[in-house]
Parts: sequence; structure tokens; C-alpha cells
Amino acid sequence: IFMFASILFIIILELLDGKQWVEMIVFSIFAFSFNMHCMLNGICYEYINYKVRREINHGNSEKTVG
Repeated sequence: IFMFASILFIIILELLDGKQWVEMIVFSIFAFSFNMHCMLNGICYEYINYKVRREINHGNSEKTVG
């Protein structure tokens, strides 16, 4: 929601010649939310989730292997 709302707000600020510092803050929110979207909906999240489930089920954590 933040990603889409912030990109629309950036476009509106550009059309209305808004303050540059406000645009930078809104762009930072957009960049952060896009980054979180990519990380949490991608293969990285599936790998992390799989690794945690595997350690819980098998008890093979990196701390015990040595």
C-alpha cells in the first residue's frame, strides 16, 4: 500500500512543483517499501523460511554443527 501510495504522491508533487525535501522523503518511503516487497515476496524469503523450518524439524542448526 505504501509503495503505490508513495509513487502516486511523488507524481502529484512533481506535477504541482512541490517542495524538493518532501519529494525526497516520499521517494525514500517508496524505495524502502519496494525493497521490502522484493525481499519478502521473493526467493530470498522462501529460502530463509525453508532454512528455519528445516532447523526446527531436524535440529541441525549451524551452532550445533562443529
